[in-house]
Parts: sequence; structure tokens; C-alpha cells
Amino acid sequence: MDVNYEIRPEIMLICDTPVAQRTEKEKFLLERHFNDLYAVFLHKLTEFALKPNVSKEEISRLRTFFDELLKARSALGR
Repeated sequence: MDVNYEIRPEIMLICDTPVAQRTEKEKFLLERHFNDLYAVFLHKLTEFALKPNVSKEEISRLRTFFDELLKARSALGR
């Protein structure tokens, strides 16, 4: 599984579009983006939980990734 997820520029543009003006394709892309982030987050969380020693940097990265997941969730407009 590729855990080096990058947010595509078109996703960022869709997030700037008001929810009521989004096309079905844009809604689909946002849902897929959220699902991808969620899958990667679960993978990273599992790795985090299984590591005996975790650095502050790893904690910070996981927290940042979780924040991105929350932003993606709110961008869905639900």
C-alpha cells in the first residue's frame, strides 16, 4: 500500500467550490479522496499502534494526517 499520499491540485480546487455548485464528478472525486485518505490513515495508525517506540515527529505526522482526513470529511459537505 502506498502510504505517501499527495493531495492532487484538482481536489484542492473542488474544495474551494461551494457545495451546491459541485458537479457529480466533483462529488465523486471528493468521496474517493476521503476514502483514500481514510485507508492510508488506518494503515498509518496500525503501524503507529504496533511500534514499541514512537517519536514526537511520528506523533505529529499522524496528527497532521488526521487533520487532513477531517478537512476532507468536512469538504464533502455532510
